[in-house]
Amino acid sequence: MNEVRERTEAFLEDRDDAEGDLRAVLAVDAETETWAFDDVPVDSGRFGELVSRGIVEDAGDGYCLSDPDAVRGVLDGDVDGVDATDGAFELPSITGRVGREEAVSVVLAVTSVVLMRLVAFQSVFREGLVVLLGNDPYLYRYWTERVTANASGPFDAAFGTSMGAMADGEPLLVAMLSWWTSVLGGASAAGGVLAWYPVVAAVVVASLLYVAVRLLTSDRRVALAAIVILAVTPEHALRTAVGFADHHAFDYVWLGTTLVGVLLAERASGGRTAEDIVAAGLIAVGVTGQVLAWEAGPLLAVPVGLYAVVRAVRSVRTENDPVQSLMPVIAGTAGAGAMTFAAHATFGWHSTVVAATPALLFAGVVAVAGVAAVCQRYDRSPREVLAVEVVAGVVVTAVAVVTIPGLEAALAPRLAFLLSSPDIAESKSLFSPAAGSLFGPVLAFGLAFFVGLPYLTWVTATVARGSNATWTAPVVYAWWFLALAIIQVRFAGELAAFLAIFTGVGFVHLASVVDITPTRPAVLDADAAEEAAWRPSLPARSTVVSIAVLFVLVGGLGAVQTPLQVSKVTVDDGTVEAVQAADSVAESHDRRYPENYVFSRWGYNRLYNYFVNGESRSYAYARSEYQAFLSASDGKAWYNKLRRDSRAGFVVTEDLQNANLSDDSLHARLHGHWGSASNSSTGLSHYRAIYASPDASLKLFEVVPGATIIAPAPDDAPVTASTTVDVSGHEVTYERTVEPFAAGVVRLTVPYASTYEVGDRTVSIDPTAIRDSERYDLFDGSGAVWAFENGTGDVAYETENGNHGVLRGGTWTTTDASGTGISLRPSQTVQAPNATVGVDTAESFALTVEFKTNASTDYENDIKYPRLALHGPVTSYRETDGYQLAMAEGRLVAAIGDGEDAVVLTGPRVDDQQFHDATLRRDGEAVELLLDGDVVDTATWRGSLDVDGDAFTIGRGFHGTMTAVSVDTTNGSSRNMTVSSAARGACITGNELRNAFDFERSPPAPEAAQPTRYKSLYGIVSD
Repeated sequence: MNEVRERTEAFLEDRDDAEGDLRAVLAVDAETETWAFDDVPVDSGRFGELVSRGIVEDAGDGYCLSDPDAVRGVLDGDVDGVDATDGAFELPSITGRVGREEAVSVVLAVTSVVLMRLVAFQSVFREGLVVLLGNDPYLYRYWTERVTANASGPFDAAFGTSMGAMADGEPLLVAMLSWWTSVLGGASAAGGVLAWYPVVAAVVVASLLYVAVRLLTSDRRVALAAIVILAVTPEHALRTAVGFADHHAFDYVWLGTTLVGVLLAERASGGRTAEDIVAAGLIAVGVTGQVLAWEAGPLLAVPVGLYAVVRAVRSVRTENDPVQSLMPVIAGTAGAGAMTFAAHATFGWHSTVVAATPALLFAGVVAVAGVAAVCQRYDRSPREVLAVEVVAGVVVTAVAVVTIPGLEAALAPRLAFLLSSPDIAESKSLFSPAAGSLFGPVLAFGLAFFVGLPYLTWVTATVARGSNATWTAPVVYAWWFLALAIIQVRFAGELAAFLAIFTGVGFVHLASVVDITPTRPAVLDADAAEEAAWRPSLPARSTVVSIAVLFVLVGGLGAVQTPLQVSKVTVDDGTVEAVQAADSVAESHDRRYPENYVFSRWGYNRLYNYFVNGESRSYAYARSEYQAFLSASDGKAWYNKLRRDSRAGFVVTEDLQNANLSDDSLHARLHGHWGSASNSSTGLSHYRAIYASPDASLKLFEVVPGATIIAPAPDDAPVTASTTVDVSGHEVTYERTVEPFAAGVVRLTVPYASTYEVGDRTVSIDPTAIRDSERYDLFDGSGAVWAFENGTGDVAYETENGNHGVLRGGTWTTTDASGTGISLRPSQTVQAPNATVGVDTAESFALTVEFKTNASTDYENDIKYPRLALHGPVTSYRETDGYQLAMAEGRLVAAIGDGEDAVVLTGPRVDDQQFHDATLRRDGEAVELLLDGDVVDTATWRGSLDVDGDAFTIGRGFHGTMTAVSVDTTNGSSRNMTVSSAARGACITGNELRNAFDFERSPPAPEAAQPTRYKSLYGIVSD
């Protein structure tokens, strides 16, 4: 056995607290050939013992280890008699010998991490549901399920090739989650895998943190304190909480891996030792993971490059070879470049620019080492080396942006992503005024931030002075992520682990200051003699109490803040019940995506849509439109927009604070008044409340076409419709008051299947009616009146029995006689399908038409037999099956019959372009034809009519103008044709109703226009 090795082993056996001192000496010895006593953090007594045992020797101009490899072999647990230079590869000992007490301490510390990540357990795992926290986890759940479904087994290439949009986002995360989901049961296991993965990541990070601290110092107190501080860091606990399946927890694992690799590189010799190879491997894996796990992953790899700059400058100062010092980093970044680009080439992961960043990092590290080596050769000072490195880096970056095609275009959006502050909480600064500036770090870290930051500064100062060189990497990482967190708080989670190291140092130091422990961390004081003297053991009760009190001061606020922070993204019972209600309604009515889209605030939009329709890929529509919807006032316009955009499924409203929305905003009308009328606004037509939380702070509305009620408006007065419905135990009164939209007629669309009081009438709306746009007419008068007044549009309303007519052509016009009328050409008609006017049972009735012929038409030769008004099929006059007023070669004609027996009455010529009132009147068996009030022909007819329900056609084959048509069944007298505005029909604007009728009858007679059957008034809607 090597003699120095024997002496070293004997020394450690005699001094079981000396391992940390020996590691510190080894680290200093690796940096420089000789050193002074003041360069090592060892007290004079122990240093003298190292010299006396021959482990350290006097080299004349300073001290050095007699055999560094032998000392390293003992510390790393090399096999007896085998040197690191013998060519055998063995994994290095990272933490030294771990006893049972230390293992128990580490397990307990990591357990504290797990417990703080399980505060939302009951909210995540519900009966039959895995409800992930927040919004973005449902993006990863969506893709995990789909990638898993596309893969036939754990070795299927689909895990890499079926990423879709995630190939440019977080491909490695989705691939890993999908692979584990496949192994653990398939797509149905995705919820559980995503829920638990952050907790597993937290355990891995805590373990890596312990290893990293133990590589920095042999003081286990600092390592354990760092883990416990990390456990109660709110920002880290939030992003690694059970159910918070975002990409951040995954990123933390690769960061920890890279840090351990860099710290091992600090100890490495720069050759082919085990430490060199392991360091390079960890750096390669870590950097690759960082870049492939997130499209902004290159930001996480920047500290490796910064570390390389500092390490190169330090090598020049200590007269070591910069290239050899950085060899593990060079090898690691080279490996990362190769692996990342291989994934890009094989699976298409990430853009070329992102995939090339590890290779660029490799080139940068090589350049840094090369520049430092050249400067060293020409005896340049460390400051000059640093200046050259910085200037060269800026110049190379600028040249690359200008010369490499597409690089500027690729970097611009990423720079905008970093510097922009949209309405996303994690894009705000850690010191955002919205969080109260200095209060922001308290929310993210508790008081640990204000403990860790001074110690970070303290250690940075010692590193800058040339002491504690091994602390370079955590110092660089901490400052880098602090800078990023100041820009965007999303990076506070990355900062947490590094800041926990320095908070751990601070905790142990404060414990020594108040005499809880006898020594302080050696990193703060080179004269601290016994930093490794502490070993886990059962402390005195008073010590436990003192440590607990100190922990409460340092980490207590974080422990309190952690559940509060997690609760902000926890899905409450009301939201879960709302998604279940929406899903139930969608399933029961077979509403599929996009008909079951949930329109909500974007912060929960993915969650709602995942559970209702499974489409949680994007919240873009909600983010761009939802706020505009809430602040708008036109419910009908937004209903139409949602239908056009294929988003008319469900709408979620919630209590808003300081929203500054008007009383007639849709938020106020829906959320405040359930869509019912209020003092400031009318009721809404298309939003049916289907769920409300117990405190009504959250409401869910189904977007429906609604059922249309058309009713008379006596005296042109407003009409109120109201009903009461139950919504999740809330008794809701829905009410609408509408003005007549036309003379004597109101129309309103209602969203609830319920019984309504409409003026002095009652109507029960069927559940299918609100989905099928069915129409309910509440006209119950006698006869019919079509008074073509105030007409614009495609429907002429009949104000007695609701026999509304569809204009098939025709033009509304102004007449000298009666105001507004309708101008018809021979091919144009007004037709009321299924008209019921009561003539079948009436003892007497009168059909009256006010009309004028067109001057340019020859009724004697060109248009011989036009119909003015006809109730029944179009036949010859002698075969009339109904009743009609018509013309024959310019003369007035009337006919009444049952298809087999008919009488025809004739009058004088009426093709004189003057307005005439023509009336067919029946009183018992007597039938009369009147023109302008005078009887011009009489007849007797004993038959009976059976035409109620048949089409009523106005103006078939007629060329001229009509101002009114009426049927009076009260006394058989002619209806007063000077009709008041309250008695006249009207029309509706637009093309909505042009196709609102279903014309389904058998083929007409050769000369007849096709009658229509009225099916619905879909589209006759009013907001």
